Amino acid sequence: MIETTADLFETYRGRLVFRQGIAWPNIYHLRLLAWTRGWRTPENRAVVAESVRRLVRLSPIPAGSVRFKSRLVAPASFCMDDFCPDLAALDSAHWMMWFHRMELLARLGVARCIPELESQAAALMKILASGYGQFTLKLEQTYFRKWGAYTGLALENDWKDPQRRQNDLTFRSLLILDRLCST
Repeated sequence: MIETTADLFETYRGRLVFRQGIAWPNIYHLRLLAWTRGWRTPENRAVVAESVRRLVRLSPIPAGSVRFKSRLVAPASFCMDDFCPDLAALDSAHWMMWFHRMELLARLGVARCIPELESQAAALMKILASGYGQFTLKLEQTYFRKWGAYTGLALENDWKDPQRRQNDLTFRSLLILDRLCST
């Protein structure tokens, strides 16, 4: 059982690497669970909820590599470093990762039983309320707009008009809140 990040990592050539035998979730695991339904039994939901609770408790999780023989390989750990951030302290890049991660967690249907995720949703609601229903924080991270394997949140053509940015981020916010309430 993983209790601390020291249980996860060892040092190899001056870098953190996952200990032998550690099976660690990545963004693709979250995506598979978020977009499929066959696994959603009460027992499996309880296992997933406990796993996410543990990720919240371990957060922030340091970046580590996977060791394959003498090679270091980067795992697909995008967005998987901090499940319990302070939303008031996030910069644009961390907001982008938060939106990706939180949408997937909301789709899993377990976020309502994890107080830290509910607190993040409440903070998001306050942000929307302060903008009269709009997400008005001026986030400018290019990865919001640039679509790729990991990134791309923008639905609007471009964000030259600040209203387009607000539209996209408000949409993502409401999508997360809706999924939290409907699952």
